[in-house]
Amino acid sequence: MVAAAPGLSDEQKAKVSADIEKMVKSASWQEQLAAKGWADTYLSGADFDAQLKADITATEAVLKDIGLVK
Repeated sequence: MVAAAPGLSDEQKAKVSADIEKMVKSASWQEQLAAKGWADTYLSGADFDAQLKADITATEAVLKDIGLVK
């Protein structure tokens, strides 16, 4: 995940997203994924938002189950 300070303009967000999109599609990044045995789990936009929401929900459930969150 790439995170940035709050308050970025829509234009700034679009620029960062475009740069990341370019990187993940590059041959050198694909080579690194293969060399390190990493899975390509890149998501952006609404897909990323949905995955993040699901991850937060799952994490909250685990923390409640083990008594760290009420």
